Amino acid sequence: MSQTRVYCHKVERGSETMSDKELIKNIYKETYLLQEKYLYTPLDDALWEKFIDEMAELREKYKVHGENIDRLVRMILGALSDYKERKDGKGKGK
Repeated sequence: MSQTRVYCHKVERGSETMSDKELIKNIYKETYLLQEKYLYTPLDDALWEKFIDEMAELREKYKVHGENIDRLVRMILGALSDYKERKDGKGKGK
C-alpha cells in the first residue's frame, strides 16, 4: 500500500501567512471571477483592454510569491485570454 504525502510550505507576505494550497485556491477563485466577468459576453475594444488590465493586476498581485506561482498565474491567464480570443474570433491571423 503506497502512501501519498502532501508537502505544503508557508508563504509569508507582511503579517499574512498562507500555505501554497490556500494561495492556489485564491488564484483559482480570482481567475474564476475574471472568467465570469469577461468570458461570456462580447467585448468591445474598451472592455478587452479592461480585461487585459485586470489580468495584469492579478499577475502583479501574485508575482511576489515566487517563480512557480507567477508561472501558474501566467499559464491560467494565458489560457483564459486565448480562449476568449478564439471564442470571439479575435485570435492571431483574424
